[in-house]
Amino acid sequence: MLKHLVEYENKIEQLQLKIKNQETKEQKLQAKIREMATTIATLEAKLAKDESIADPTEPTSCLPFGNSSDIHTIRLPGTEAFQVPCDSRFAGNGWIVIHRRIDGSDCYGYFQNQTDQMLKDLVEYENQIEQLKLKIKNQGTNAGAGKDESIAYPAEATSCLPFGNSSDIHTIRLPGTEAFQVSCDSRFAGNGWTVIQRRMDGSVSFNRTWNKYKQGFGELDGELWLGLEKLHLITKFQPQELYIQLEDFSGEKRYARYSNFSVGSESQLYELLSLGDFSGNTETALTRNKKTHHAGHLNMKFTTPDRDNDYKDGFNCGKANSSGWWFKKCYSCNLNGLYVHTKTGENQENTINWLAWHHKPLKFVQMMIRPVQK
Repeated sequence: MLKHLVEYENKIEQLQLKIKNQETKEQKLQAKIREMATTIATLEAKLAKDESIADPTEPTSCLPFGNSSDIHTIRLPGTEAFQVPCDSRFAGNGWIVIHRRIDGSDCYGYFQNQTDQMLKDLVEYENQIEQLKLKIKNQGTNAGAGKDESIAYPAEATSCLPFGNSSDIHTIRLPGTEAFQVSCDSRFAGNGWTVIQRRMDGSVSFNRTWNKYKQGFGELDGELWLGLEKLHLITKFQPQELYIQLEDFSGEKRYARYSNFSVGSESQLYELLSLGDFSGNTETALTRNKKTHHAGHLNMKFTTPDRDNDYKDGFNCGKANSSGWWFKKCYSCNLNGLYVHTKTGENQENTINWLAWHHKPLKFVQMMIRPVQK
């Protein structure tokens, strides 16, 4: 019995020694990884700011990998990329494994797995260092070439969708542009809408020049026009749907929704290129409406009081209606018309209107866009 006890004690001491040795290896590897991480941080500091950018098309979940059950890399806004195990064997495609128990691996096995992973991390860090050194070398060769503006910084959103149910002001950035602020809205039609136009109290004049409509004007928390150039860039970057909220002075509300809103470039005179399919609880006014006999505004170029593109010979619809819009001899709706304070709701010319609903002035209008959800 004593002999067996001594043998067990020896085995325990051997196991403890193995664990201690493994812990020592782990500590050395951790120190090496910290050293590598410090080296990477130093190298990254030498790069231009745009070297921290990430491909905006990087997956944020396992869904893009279809029926794969392998390990993949994902990246969330504002974070570094990391690997996750994907699984499509039990409940369809696109699941991320967050917990798994399969074989009850022992203490030694745990340390061995940790060591193996650290070695893999070490190799990956070394590869990153080599890549960073190469980038720095290339930057020195191409000094003065300027930063790559064709992609967006990873922490910057390209729409209001990443901000969830927020209805606040946020900053977005599109490829090839400087970052800019937008008003996000989730009150009327779900999350993630970017407000591109709002009329609510008549505090901002919409009788503006071409350049003002191009650049945008107003206040993000009040009446505003986001700007034609931004509309072009946003709708060019990815397909957008358009949602229009309407309210008259009697408190009646309507909405109009278009599945594919697109605006051309300035060289195209910011033409209303596409609207897609219509839905809503009013009649369409932006597209041709046989029921109400309205011609709509699709494929019209933008007109302002100082720039006439409305197809009406010898007559500027923008000047006559004190606003900029996609006029077509002149309008089926004009959401940039004059704001008229009225309680009687009588028909009035040149005011904010949606003629496919009625001819009375509108009290509140908001145009919003959101990336098309596939």
